[in-house]
Amino acid sequence: MKLVYNKKLKDPSYYIQHSYRIGKSVKTMTVLVIGKHSELLKT
Repeated sequence: MKLVYNKKLKDPSYYIQHSYRIGKSVKTMTVLVIGKHSELLKT
């Protein structure tokens, strides 16, 4: 699992992804959307 965010946005959204392999291909699934940066600073 990994924490991912978009670096190009002013207010990036953070989310957790899980990557797994099926044969030769790698699939990535978003497990949980944590929230936007501005929302996380409020809590």
